[in-house]
Amino acid sequence: MMRTNTIFALTTFAVLSSGCTKGSEASDANTAVEAQSLGLECDHDIRANSMLKHTWPYPAEYRDLQWTGGYQKMVLKLKPNHAAFVTANVSWKQGDLLRVHDSQVRVLKPRRLVAKRDLYVKRKEWSQGVEIEKTYLAARQGEVGSFLLYNSYGLCLIGTGDGAGWTPCTLDDAFEGLSAENPHACEQEWWVEVQRRKVDKGWMIVDPALMERLPPDPSEAR
Repeated sequence: MMRTNTIFALTTFAVLSSGCTKGSEASDANTAVEAQSLGLECDHDIRANSMLKHTWPYPAEYRDLQWTGGYQKMVLKLKPNHAAFVTANVSWKQGDLLRVHDSQVRVLKPRRLVAKRDLYVKRKEWSQGVEIEKTYLAARQGEVGSFLLYNSYGLCLIGTGDGAGWTPCTLDDAFEGLSAENPHACEQEWWVEVQRRKVDKGWMIVDPALMERLPPDPSEAR
């Protein structure tokens, strides 16, 4: 169940195809296994530009970080963008706790996975001055679809020809190869807003080589 205090906002999305053909429709599990064996997951030229505000990668409840990279200086940015203005230069040392105030995920390259069932997305549109919600088929069972993000609360963000959309899912019922061990897109940037002392606040990219995710404190209500 999605937590009410977590907001998922998709600001931009574009999928560009460079000669990569979509997998053909399959009628049985053998075709799905064969498609996976061809290395379709990340060996493709399809790109994405999808920024999701107030979003944590799976597992979403692991929000804070601990510094593991030894003493090092880092820069914090005004926005989650490489070209953004630098707000502070901070130093972290082994064992420092990084309290994360906000989080954004930018998906750069989706994973190409075989749908285990028909996958539908809902999209709001304007028709004759009235906003209506329509349901679209994103990928048929056995087809190769573009997976972008799992939000930890029963929704997957998947790519379609008309943009990205959310579909109800779990890690084991939507795509072949999607699991807790492989829950992410091929390429993504995870930005977090952190604060060092009272005035040093800004955004930086999460680097697994320098920091690790911490499980939630059961004594704290999120």
